[in-house]
Amino acid sequence: MEQERIAPTQTIGGLPVVNATCAQLGEIMLRDVCAARAGELALPRFVTSANGSVVAAYHTDPDLRRVIDRADIID
Repeated sequence: MEQERIAPTQTIGGLPVVNATCAQLGEIMLRDVCAARAGELALPRFVTSANGSVVAAYHTDPDLRRVIDRADIID
């Protein structure tokens, strides 16, 4: 997980989960929409969530791990 993080994170189960409220995540996403409309964000952000099942699968499924590792935001 080498990509620049959009918000501060807290490592939970080995995953860098954003340390933000729903309102803060909404603000981040709204900024992204504005940046995309202005031509400043070429690709949409990849946002995913991590519950206990996802965390467990992350450590046992290499394909899922590769996908999760590309996420810009893990909530």
